[in-house]
Amino acid sequence: MEYNVKQANVIFMEGRHSAAVEIYRELAKGGDSEAAFNYAFCRLFGLGCPIDESEAKSYFVFSSGYIPDAYYN
Repeated sequence: MEYNVKQANVIFMEGRHSAAVEIYRELAKGGDSEAAFNYAFCRLFGLGCPIDESEAKSYFVFSSGYIPDAYYN
């Protein structure tokens, strides 16, 4: 079954954090910035997955639409 971010959010709110994290990760890999933000949040605080600040940062950057060269111009 394919999920969307809203469905993953419901799963997360039901307390099934690990399941939601997997859905967020797959959606983020497909380019969903909201899912990327939610995945980063989970990675940062260890909700349903191990804490990984480095991976969290990379997904936060992706979710913000950050373009490194444009930041300094």
